[in-house]
Amino acid sequence: MGWILTHSTSESAALDLMQSRSKPPVGIIFIGGSDNTIKTIATAISSRSLSTRPHTTYDIIASSELASLPQDIFEVNHFVIINLLSGLSGNPRFRHEVVRELRQRGAKNVIMIWIRGNLKSDNLVACAIDEALRQNPPTVDGLDYLFTLEP
Repeated sequence: MGWILTHSTSESAALDLMQSRSKPPVGIIFIGGSDNTIKTIATAISSRSLSTRPHTTYDIIASSELASLPQDIFEVNHFVIINLLSGLSGNPRFRHEVVRELRQRGAKNVIMIWIRGNLKSDNLVACAIDEALRQNPPTVDGLDYLFTLEP
């Protein structure tokens, strides 16, 4: 069993790390219970941190869509954002499969950003997915960085 280290960092420091210290091509996977929150945060991060870098966003709403991602998804200095939607975030096997697929397609770094839900404001479906994530949280297996955003 390995060590688990928890470290809080500012949003700007995390964005700086993703942009400047990650070796492109980089895959960024967003997970969480609320699809709307995932999309909102992914859009905010891509517009603030990756606005000057080539990047593409894919919304995955069914596990079968993973196989349809282009084999040449990455280019030099390219960032790919994968939003796991429709409850796919709660499936640990699928999360690992996404990481594996990004590596096979050429990602040098893979970052996962877990957006924890807000039990007070999220709907019942989002809360159920968030609870599944809390029961079986993402691990750093295959990842270079794992960030957790708290509400």
